[in-house]
Amino acid sequence: MNALLSSERLLYSKFIADDLPYYLSWCTDDAVMEFITGKGLSVEDGKKRFEKGMALSEAHEEVGLYLVRARTDQQVIGVAKLVYMNATQAEVGYGLLPPYWGQGYASEILRSLIDYSQTIPRIHELIGIVDPRHKASIKVLTKQGFEFDGNKPYETKIAAYYLLGLQRIPPG
Repeated sequence: MNALLSSERLLYSKFIADDLPYYLSWCTDDAVMEFITGKGLSVEDGKKRFEKGMALSEAHEEVGLYLVRARTDQQVIGVAKLVYMNATQAEVGYGLLPPYWGQGYASEILRSLIDYSQTIPRIHELIGIVDPRHKASIKVLTKQGFEFDGNKPYETKIAAYYLLGLQRIPPG
């Protein structure tokens, strides 16, 4: 595995075609997808979503969708995303498999994405988009300084938008 990003306990690598089985185990899980799509996806819909994620990852070298693994044993624990929303904003996202909930991994993933985003000159602001009922994810965002920007349409539902302005970290 070629890790693009890393943090204290985790390694992040952009999706590759061989990651499809891991992604399907994540996105077809009803508990995982409760606050994302309402329920686990079918295998067919999961494959379509994976292909869309692969295309986003391939479109820009510096951002994309990532498979997240534990450093200690390389076990897949979830997914992360950092994708452009427009010329100066990027969306951050994180999703864990149930055995890894409540252990601080979501916070670690988000902190890593924030730190990495600060090195990308194009990104001035991060957006976290969550189901307004997902209190745990909202806590992760607000703990890292994201501020509520309102409930707005997202795909087929209303989502809570949280924003974080970035400070630039000089290279080197």
